Amino acid sequence: MNTKNVTAIFIIFAYYILVIGNLSAQESSGNISGKVYFEYFVPDDLTGDVEQFRFKRYYFAYDKKISDDFDVRYLLDADRADDGKARPFLKHAYVSWPNLVPDAKIYIGMQPTPNWWVSEKYWGYRSIEKTIQDLNKLGASADLGIGLRGKFSDKQGYHITYMNGTSNSKPENDDFKKLSGMYWYKPQEKFIGTVYLARERTTSEFTNLTFTIFGGYESEILRTGIEYFYHNNGGIKEFNVTGISFFGTYKLEKGNIYGRYDISDPNDTIASNNETYLILGYDYEADANFHIMPNIRILGKDDKDSVKEFHINVEFKF
Repeated sequence: MNTKNVTAIFIIFAYYILVIGNLSAQESSGNISGKVYFEYFVPDDLTGDVEQFRFKRYYFAYDKKISDDFDVRYLLDADRADDGKARPFLKHAYVSWPNLVPDAKIYIGMQPTPNWWVSEKYWGYRSIEKTIQDLNKLGASADLGIGLRGKFSDKQGYHITYMNGTSNSKPENDDFKKLSGMYWYKPQEKFIGTVYLARERTTSEFTNLTFTIFGGYESEILRTGIEYFYHNNGGIKEFNVTGISFFGTYKLEKGNIYGRYDISDPNDTIASNNETYLILGYDYEADANFHIMPNIRILGKDDKDSVKEFHINVEFKF
């Protein structure tokens, strides 16, 4: 399918959702929302890249309660393809079924995964950068399958999924599925801890395993988090991927100061390839739905010179 056809489908879909949303506003709780990320980017001279404005992501969502027992969600996403063109794609398309399991919802369709939604919430700046797991491509934020998300009490909950394992952008290519689960615990209102496990057979002989632990804290003036992951990549050439991420946000009256530091080893069988990633910036809240976020970033590798970048990220939503 060429770009013109994809764009036409996106426009038709958006128009269709707008019409439904206009009608449903009169008779139900249907909701339309959207979010846009873009940035001004000043690269390091070492990279050979160019100074530019560039589009990052665009989200267009429609949520509707279709009965007392079912809710539906559609989410269109768009990012830059390899050729630089922005292309829309389907990120979420699911129905949720509450109350079939006590204090829980069943999700059927293309839906969020348990991978990093809690740590991403505490990081708070997806518009600037992905979480460390996401950066290291240890799974996807959405996939096709069945999920169960609920809680045992106000202090404990879970999210379990059984999915293709190929993400929302690729069709299934084998008979094997990915089983993953996340357990969260809030001993106090300001603290949260999570444990995540995932197992995915890739062939009849080999299996990938992922383990993550996260701790977060949030008060009126401070939000912090620490996330550690371990991934065993099964195969003829087996290797491990590990990483740890520290981040924090100091809340001001009109904006925030934020920072993050990642350390990762993308392959433990290769010497001197550890990576570090530092982000420091300021979040100016021009409006509750409009943020301007200048930041500096330093990317380091054991065997290479550090790369320094300057970004001005912008997020707006409706």
